[in-house]
Amino acid sequence: MLRSRDLRISLSSIFMIVGANARSFQRNSLILLCTIIGFSLALLVAIWLTIHAHLLRERERTMLATFAGLDKIVRTYEKQTLLSLRQFDQVSKFLKYEYEQSNGSVDLGRTVQRAVLASDAVILASIANEHGDIVAATAGNASKPVNIRDREHFRVHLGTNSDRLFISAPVIGRVSGEETLNMSRRLNHADGSFAGVVVVSVKPSVLTDSYNETDLGREGMLSVLGKDGIYRALRIGAANRRSMKIDFDRFVAAQQDAARRSAALTLPELDPVSRYSVMLNLKEYPLAISAAIPEADVMRQIGHEADSEYRWGLLASALTLLFMLVAITLALKLNSRQRMMERLATHDRLTALPNRSLLNSHLARMIERTELRQEQAIAVMFIDLDRFKEVNDTLGHAAGDELLSEASRRLRRVVRDADLVARLGGDEFSAVALCSHGRESASALAEKLLAALAAPFSVAGQEMFISASIGISLFPSDGRDREELFKNADTAMYQAKAAGRNRYAFFTPEMSMEMKAHLSVEQALRRALERHEFEVHYQPRIDLRSMQIVGMEALLRWNHPELGRVPPMQFIPIAEERGLIEPIGRWVLQEACARTRYFIDRFGRPLRVSVNISACQLQRFSLVGDVRAALDAAGLPHGLLELELTESALVNDMELSARMLAQIKKLGIQIALDDFGTGYSGLAYLQRFPIDVLKLDRSFINQQEGAESRKVIEAFIRLAHVLDLKVVAEGIETADTTSMLKGLGCDEGQGYFLGKPMPAAEFERFLMQTPGLRCAAPALAHGEAL
Repeated sequence: MLRSRDLRISLSSIFMIVGANARSFQRNSLILLCTIIGFSLALLVAIWLTIHAHLLRERERTMLATFAGLDKIVRTYEKQTLLSLRQFDQVSKFLKYEYEQSNGSVDLGRTVQRAVLASDAVILASIANEHGDIVAATAGNASKPVNIRDREHFRVHLGTNSDRLFISAPVIGRVSGEETLNMSRRLNHADGSFAGVVVVSVKPSVLTDSYNETDLGREGMLSVLGKDGIYRALRIGAANRRSMKIDFDRFVAAQQDAARRSAALTLPELDPVSRYSVMLNLKEYPLAISAAIPEADVMRQIGHEADSEYRWGLLASALTLLFMLVAITLALKLNSRQRMMERLATHDRLTALPNRSLLNSHLARMIERTELRQEQAIAVMFIDLDRFKEVNDTLGHAAGDELLSEASRRLRRVVRDADLVARLGGDEFSAVALCSHGRESASALAEKLLAALAAPFSVAGQEMFISASIGISLFPSDGRDREELFKNADTAMYQAKAAGRNRYAFFTPEMSMEMKAHLSVEQALRRALERHEFEVHYQPRIDLRSMQIVGMEALLRWNHPELGRVPPMQFIPIAEERGLIEPIGRWVLQEACARTRYFIDRFGRPLRVSVNISACQLQRFSLVGDVRAALDAAGLPHGLLELELTESALVNDMELSARMLAQIKKLGIQIALDDFGTGYSGLAYLQRFPIDVLKLDRSFINQQEGAESRKVIEAFIRLAHVLDLKVVAEGIETADTTSMLKGLGCDEGQGYFLGKPMPAAEFERFLMQTPGLRCAAPALAHGEAL
């Protein structure tokens, strides 16, 4: 019995132990299973919560991008609309001017021939008299009388003497027979009474032709809406809609409410389509423009993004291990993208050189290491390519980029691996280098950099040469931090340019003093005109065949009460840089014209005065008016004024220069090209611009010794005469030079040998007292008479 009981106890114990282990194993398996399930559920919840949150962010980002894109579109549309309206505005102003100046006898046919109305958008330009009768039009049946007295764009001018342009609602034109947008401007008789209107009729669609289906979709909208609620132009998708009227105030309120809620807006008057839209009021006209994209297109984009997220979520739920692999892959891609972004943030895209950001950090580390060693100096160099702008202006920006890329490769090959060359922007580079021997090492490196750029460049199939100006500051002698080192290197670079370019210059404390002097001159220059510190000197111009005085060049001088006589080369560049040259140039023009009139009356013979015009003045549309006003105020015949321009002034904006010179030539004024032959490509300007006179630079005249130099001068003179241009030699300082130029057929000359620049009173005595010189009469343009 005992044994049996003991056996039972033993067996029971065995089973209890086995059961306990089994339950423990089951519990552990359950725990593991629950852990796996819990982890999977948690992962699924995390995935879908992440997807949900991501979709919310994507929706918000898409909405922001949609409105940002619409804002960009509507602002571009604003510029295009304003440009079109301003063009039509200018046409109406021109026709108003022509009509009023000709006492109502304007010839619109001749206006069309002159290409003033050369635009497919303009259907018709017409003029109606005070009774509303069309008296002139560029199209239509001239024999059929048309009256527009009942039209809004006529009636609006009856009660108000305003010069503003009125833009009517689109109507069917009685002359053109087409739906037109009529822009009218009031015409006045000489006494200011109502004389009628000038009307420019255009297609409404011209204001919505910029519609782009890629940006706005197939059912997007572009519109120009008047404050009266009438659409001036309306395009939905590919079709232009006829004009219609809506409640403008209600529309604006609805638009503002929708924009505040980032919601779509439906206009039942147009169609049932809901659209996200952005509206903008035009500043110059009582119009509002808007651009809209269908809500369905945006929702479709969001739906595409959601579908993609859902598919990704299902795949991640079914294959969590694959999800981990994908996550690792994404992390690697993100890491690669991060490295790429870091490189983009620290390197220049065009040249692949480090940019300013990397330069700053690299220099900071170099300074830190050098301060610890206290052995070596650091050279900071500012490198600026000389006359690089002329390459862009003549060969184009693509050629300029090609040159910059090649220049960067050459600079990079010169420096050591421990040093750095960076592009700061434009044609500016910088180099930082350790210099074990201070200035000596920096000079050697600068010379290598200049030599690397000295070799010819092959750009756009042409061989060209370019140089650089380099400014150098040294750590620690010229600065203890990078800001001071950069500033001083920049100052030294400008000193190198001022010294003639294609060289390097080390910073010195005196350069800072020069910068302070520069600021002092600038401050004094701002008050010089009102304090009457300027005066005009006159240098005689001599006919080399007869040795008679035919005119003079007006030269600006500045007498400052403290600074004394300030050289023109010191203050004129500052005046141009700071925008002061326009009022100063206007004063010189007025003074020169008035004084020339006085000389003519005093001596009874005409003298031609030559006045220098800067590049800044040439780019101002007010120049023509200033010239005309100065001539009229002085009573000076237009043919006795000559405007001098340098090649660099013409090259700043060649299209604008050509237009301005054409307008000046219409006044009968002579145009002279100063310093001819010293620019980048002076010969090209002789055909493009209406030049009358070439002024040979003193650098040619003063190097006439030898047969080769004489041949060069003779070639210039012959070239000018073949092109029917007069030649004036500058800087004549000896009798031999005078004789040589006479023998070569040079027309006129000026220089200290013939007469120095003199104040007006001294020049007057010169005219009276100089033996053998008499006032001769140069030819007047367009048959003008004194």
